[in-house]
Amino acid sequence: MINLSPSGQGFDFNAGSWKRIFDPMIIKKVVLVFTLAAFLNLSIGCSYYKVNTRQGATAEQVIDFQKNNKYIILHHEQQAWQLTGISADNNRLGGVLARNYGHKYYLTTDPDGINRYKNKEVLDEIHIYATKFTTGAKDSVYVDMGDITRIELYDPAVEATTASYVLTGLGVAALAFVTFMIIVLATKESCPFIYAYDGEKYRFFGEIYSGSTHPPLERHDYLALPGIKPVQGEYRLKISNEIHEIQNTNLAELEVYDHPQGVVVLVDKYGKPQTIADAQAPASASNLLGRDVRGRISARDTLSYLGDGLGKDQAQEDGLILRFDRPEGAASAKLVIRAKNTFWLDYIFGRFHDLFGIAYGRWQEKQKQASADGLRRWMLEQKIPLIVSVQRNGQWEMRDHYNLTGPMAYRDDVLCLDLEGLGEGPIYVKLEAGSLFWEFDYVGMDFSRDLPIQRTVVPLKTAVNEKGEDVKDLLSSDDGRYYIQPEIGNQAILAFTAPRGSSGARTVVLHSKGHYQILRNPSGRPDREYLESFREKGQFVKFSNQLIRTYLERDAR
Repeated sequence: MINLSPSGQGFDFNAGSWKRIFDPMIIKKVVLVFTLAAFLNLSIGCSYYKVNTRQGATAEQVIDFQKNNKYIILHHEQQAWQLTGISADNNRLGGVLARNYGHKYYLTTDPDGINRYKNKEVLDEIHIYATKFTTGAKDSVYVDMGDITRIELYDPAVEATTASYVLTGLGVAALAFVTFMIIVLATKESCPFIYAYDGEKYRFFGEIYSGSTHPPLERHDYLALPGIKPVQGEYRLKISNEIHEIQNTNLAELEVYDHPQGVVVLVDKYGKPQTIADAQAPASASNLLGRDVRGRISARDTLSYLGDGLGKDQAQEDGLILRFDRPEGAASAKLVIRAKNTFWLDYIFGRFHDLFGIAYGRWQEKQKQASADGLRRWMLEQKIPLIVSVQRNGQWEMRDHYNLTGPMAYRDDVLCLDLEGLGEGPIYVKLEAGSLFWEFDYVGMDFSRDLPIQRTVVPLKTAVNEKGEDVKDLLSSDDGRYYIQPEIGNQAILAFTAPRGSSGARTVVLHSKGHYQILRNPSGRPDREYLESFREKGQFVKFSNQLIRTYLERDAR
């Protein structure tokens, strides 16, 4: 799979490079590289550390670090040195800068999450961040404690490390499946890709209205654009077709939220903004087989939960059972996830469509006239969206579901849950979908009340496609007129005037609406009797698991 940074901003490509990725010779090379990498990873295993940040440490504590033979590293702006011979005098540190020392220090990957290491020396490091210091003779240096912004210690992340070694037990089956998933990229079915301009290039942020594969499934979508900055007073986006499909976008506007620092704003699928001020990781988390997975979904980090492993006993459904400690008097809660769909789900949709053979086109035309409620009900019965249930009187009650996100980037999403009638004590939540349909990076719950925020709707200023044509009127309102992208390489550059800033923080969300048509040309006669079985609840999941078993058994021979 393609690995994105946790922020979702670190992946950049264009339509030309996307076509080159799908060249058969390149795919073979990529498969070889990924197979070798997967084998090494499974063979060696991984260890993880977390960052323990301290403010207000004393000079004496730093000297204690030195007595315990720690590597003490002083950071100032973009430079770092080992600090040796440390002394303390009048709340001031003294020491000597070692500019060419043998130990390789590690910069924190994610101060708030779990980080991976292979050399245990990282656990002996102490990182001191200072705004300024004074130099003396022979590389001597003096740092006032008041000029130290923070001190970081690296502690072992026991749960995450244990989870890593458990995962190595997947062995050959997982290795074979990793290889197979690279090939799946070549048959990806998805939705419009969204990029944002950072002053130098357009960076990928995610996909919009995923799963809206027929006109009745057209829906509103709210994609957060974390870290986006205005360039010359404008927010600039690119909407691009890079998959073999026809994309129909009805609306594109920005919702800009100004809010207090330290607060996250997420817009739920109903279009309602939710403020996240005090999200809690689950007190416990297990998969549907009862295995502990809390270490993999408790922080936004490099760890994730994709499934329980691969084998002949692969579960039909998978998901999470979570326990959250409920504050007294809390009547509602906001369930926050950072998750994405898998490339496997994309592949299964493609195989399902191939079952229609030469009747695929006629089937697509019929879907255009189908009931929206009926199509959505079928998807829920097939466990394709992420279903949310809460436990009441010992029984699970379905409360809502998360829409599909697409497989290209993690997305932060939120649903508000009514806790009325659940009694006192902990809240139990179940997230459920077909096995290998979803991948989870983080799940949390926020019981805080919504805080006051300022919402500004920003309409399109300009929209120009790759031919230089003005398409603004097609995207400016929800009016049934579409900006249509029928071919790979179709793209439009959208510009929005950035509102004047405020003293707090800002969140920018792309509000879009649309649907897309997957283009396939399967051959052969449709297996009508088998296709009829997909009217039964859960048949899509059974179909997926049959393909998993078939692939694993074939690979084992």
